[in-house]
Amino acid sequence: MSISDLYSSGEHKRNIGHFADIVKLALLDGIIEQREENLLERLSKILGISDTEYKDIIKNPGNYPSTAASNYEDRLESLYYSTRMLLIDGRVSEDGVNLLTKIAIALGFDDEKVEKVVEKAIKMFLRIPDLEDFTKEIKRVNK
Repeated sequence: MSISDLYSSGEHKRNIGHFADIVKLALLDGIIEQREENLLERLSKILGISDTEYKDIIKNPGNYPSTAASNYEDRLESLYYSTRMLLIDGRVSEDGVNLLTKIAIALGFDDEKVEKVVEKAIKMFLRIPDLEDFTKEIKRVNK
C-alpha cells in the first residue's frame, strides 16, 4: 500500500465520521425530512461516501466515531455543513447546540473558544451565509 493510499484511506475515514455526525444532527428529532435527505445525499457525494456506506450510516450513525479534520479549512467546512444541517428547519434546540459543540470539539476547535465558535456559527446561519462568509467570521471569532 502506497503513502497516497494510506492518506486516502485516512481521509475517507474522516469523511465518514463527519458524515455520521451530520446524520446525527438530522436525526435529532427522530426523522430525516426531505430537505435533510437532499442535503445528506449531496454531501455524501462531495465526501465520497458510497451508496452502501450511506445506507449503513443512515441506519447506524452511532457506529461511526467523530474524527478531526486534517486542516483548519477542512474543519471550517465541516462545521459549516454541520451547522447547516442543525438549522435546516430554522429551529435551534438545546440538544442540537450540545451536539454541535461536541462535533466542533471533535473537529479540533479549541475547548476554550468552542462556545463562541458554535454561537457565531449558529448566528451566521440564521442569516443563511455562503461558505466564504461563514469561514471569514469563524476565523475572526476563533483567533
